Amino acid sequence: MGLDGYDAGTVVHFDFSEIGAIHPEMTGKHPAVVVSHKRMQQGGSVILVPLTSKINGNAGRDYVVEITNQSFLRYSPSGRSFALCDKPTSVALKRPSLDYYEIKPREGANRGERFRIGRDDLKMIRLAVLRCMLPDRELKSLLTEDNSDELTELRERIKQSAKRKKGARGLSKRGSAKKGRGRK
Repeated sequence: MGLDGYDAGTVVHFDFSEIGAIHPEMTGKHPAVVVSHKRMQQGGSVILVPLTSKINGNAGRDYVVEITNQSFLRYSPSGRSFALCDKPTSVALKRPSLDYYEIKPREGANRGERFRIGRDDLKMIRLAVLRCMLPDRELKSLLTEDNSDELTELRERIKQSAKRKKGARGLSKRGSAKKGRGRK
């Protein structure tokens, strides 16, 4: 189990039924690819995109990315694997059914073979997830324009929010101490 997080691109195994998923959400036990950066997992959760080997209805859809990692594909029942990018899911790292996707170890090996998808596949999956959330025009704008001003503003907002949160905690501690003294 990867309680300290997983590298982006790592293929994990997860039982989506554990989070109460119902159809058309992803349900049951499936491999999934980690799309969140490890540093973004410090809050205790990871973002997964489920994988399926079912070809029917998946090939050719713009929110589906076909995986090209041959070492992973040789274990797929259909010989192909697809990332369902319209179903990203945030999952707590401490979920019991979340673990590395492994093929049973060969005799004498300590553990089975673990998988990572290639950098190009990961990039395509992330783009497809964004495409599901943003209209093409907005996505194109994000990818082609220099957005450094917006990113700087976002970082500043996050810092200000953290300062306000820290200040609020200090006030609530002092406030409760004063209330306690006045009740004697």
